[in-house]
Amino acid sequence: MSNLESSVPSCPGGSAETPGSSPAPMAIDELTARCMGNTAIATLLLQKFEQQLRVDIVEIEQCVAAGDASKVAHTAHTLKGAAGTVAASALRDIAAEIESHSRQQQLDAVTLLLADLRAEVDRCLAYIPAGRSAVFRSPTIKRVRRIPADRRIREPDREDSCR
Repeated sequence: MSNLESSVPSCPGGSAETPGSSPAPMAIDELTARCMGNTAIATLLLQKFEQQLRVDIVEIEQCVAAGDASKVAHTAHTLKGAAGTVAASALRDIAAEIESHSRQQQLDAVTLLLADLRAEVDRCLAYIPAGRSAVFRSPTIKRVRRIPADRRIREPDREDSCR
């Protein structure tokens, strides 16, 4: 068993605790429910979240080092929203705390939170592959049926629209 597999709970929704382990960093059942059971949207959100997470953590660390509280607050706010969207509540809470301290120009307090932020970001990044798999096992999954090409509604030509 790999380190990732041993650190990630093996529940269908990725949100239950097992003895001796911490909860999964994302509630996949909640994410899937927010996406109305559409696995394509849920997996796309996880993909976009993973990409943005890598950018945001570096930006926050660099802006704290540069003393740019305004930019830290803005990036933490963005991260808070993204974490909330994918049901990563612990990350959302840390980002909210960083945003609050940054808006009050308390970068010393933010500096103390950076280790917690980095640890939670790393937990989320490590969990995302398992989270993608869990999306397809979620009880809220909705099977999307493809519409045959001959039954699709045709988009109007651009020149014909708005006349």
